[in-house]
Amino acid sequence: MRDGRAPAGAPADYARKSLVERVTGRFYTPDLLAGDLAARMAAELATSLGTGTRSSGRIRVGDPFVGDGQLVLALLRAIAAQPVLAAQRILIDVRDVDEIALARAKERISTLASELGLSLTLEATVGDSLSQRSLPPHDAIITNPPWELLKPDARETSALSDGEREQYARWLRSRCEELDQRFPEARADKSWAGWGTNLARCGVALCLNSCRIGGVLGMVLPATLMGDQASVSLRRCLVQRSALVDLAVHPSEARLFDRVDQPVVVACMRVGAHGGTVGTVRHFNKNASVRVEHSIDWSERGLAASDYALPVAHGSEAAAHLTRAFAGLPLFSMLEGEGLIWAGRELDETRVAEKLSAVGAFPFIKGRMVSRHEIVEQPSAFVKPELAEKIRSAAHRRLVWRDVARASSKRRMIGTVIPAGWVAGNSLHVAYATDGDEERLLAVYAVLMSMVFEAQVRTRLSTGHMSLGIIRSARVPKLDKRMRQRLGRAARSALSREPGAEHRLEVETARAYGLDRDAMGLVLGCFPKLTRSEVDAILAPAAWSGR
Repeated sequence: MRDGRAPAGAPADYARKSLVERVTGRFYTPDLLAGDLAARMAAELATSLGTGTRSSGRIRVGDPFVGDGQLVLALLRAIAAQPVLAAQRILIDVRDVDEIALARAKERISTLASELGLSLTLEATVGDSLSQRSLPPHDAIITNPPWELLKPDARETSALSDGEREQYARWLRSRCEELDQRFPEARADKSWAGWGTNLARCGVALCLNSCRIGGVLGMVLPATLMGDQASVSLRRCLVQRSALVDLAVHPSEARLFDRVDQPVVVACMRVGAHGGTVGTVRHFNKNASVRVEHSIDWSERGLAASDYALPVAHGSEAAAHLTRAFAGLPLFSMLEGEGLIWAGRELDETRVAEKLSAVGAFPFIKGRMVSRHEIVEQPSAFVKPELAEKIRSAAHRRLVWRDVARASSKRRMIGTVIPAGWVAGNSLHVAYATDGDEERLLAVYAVLMSMVFEAQVRTRLSTGHMSLGIIRSARVPKLDKRMRQRLGRAARSALSREPGAEHRLEVETARAYGLDRDAMGLVLGCFPKLTRSEVDAILAPAAWSGR
């Protein structure tokens, strides 16, 4: 499959992407991203030559997933604009599984180099770059690796015979095992049904291994890699082995790639430089204009506590301020560690119909039945007793929140409180007070449903899943008896749907965190879909005047 050949009978199109495209990553980079990345990489290369950190004479540039050559072309133009680079002999090393695309890239690169008057040697190799752990050391690698998660999908293989599907699944499993062994730093920290190998992570590892110390690495990547729980080890490796120069974040609404609807990040890094460096993060809007720019502490100290999740979501700058301000507060995970709170999930919803009955004693609830502070659809099915009785958490009154909430949603922490005896599907996370303290449960509920808590979480999430790992890494206020009572009252009012109660909950939780009205205004900036009236209600001076 990696040589570009699909199994016999493979569907021509699935989700408007062919099976071959999905497995080989055959999607090419738009000029907008290529030009911006190339300019930053060329500036870094010129700086290293100008400061004498590398000897002059020859620059080796590579793209192991070259496609149509767009990224290399952009870098050649940027090199030609830097006199110190244009005077060098340039060796270009390009590779791809697609022989036709590679031939086209080779032709375009040679033509452009001649037009620019660059001294160029070009090496073009047809084959799978991921078949080796590293390539010869490069001074610069610019690439857009394949993005796909390797796993079988019935929709993709529906046109295959039973034998072909089995053969494909065996090949895919073998391919995953091979890549996991070759690139241990890219191995998934968490996987689903045993499938976790991601070609983008493998591509990052290959490029990192193939760039010399002091070299410059530029990559176009799915934003999910910057925050998902499967990529913690890879992000740790990047922090330990490189320095971030620039991270450009583009929203899914920009639709930069044909048939790809997800956020994109473009990273420029210097390999081998690390240890407390500061990088730049630029957030673009859908019209390709920089909306906000801020710095990031690119270090173990600055990122380890959040599983090395990078601030790629709206409001990241404000969240960074909160992280610093809340450094002395406990993590949510500490409530679990102290035995005060249990958090997790209950019933696996795979083939859930087999686990339910029309009558019973254990009502079943799942994500779509829950909204903020309320249950919008009453349970109509019941979990079979032999399953429900094994779920110890179901014996407690619990707070629940949806596992899935789109990044574009107005609010992403969507939850309520459910009674003891109900069973939650795994489309809901659950938590309960282990000592049965109702005030503690409601206080924690108020915190988790607050904007201050959500601001910490949403800026670290890069997928639609409300990762429990990210939840656990967020800070919570100190919940002494008096604070539990105050927040408990706010939670009860919100759950009762009292007029203005949700706004009062936001003010009370902000105060619990030690924030004043001005600081809360910064938090609200993380929520771009709030209406003007909602902002005014939360920041009304009268709401902050009393204690």
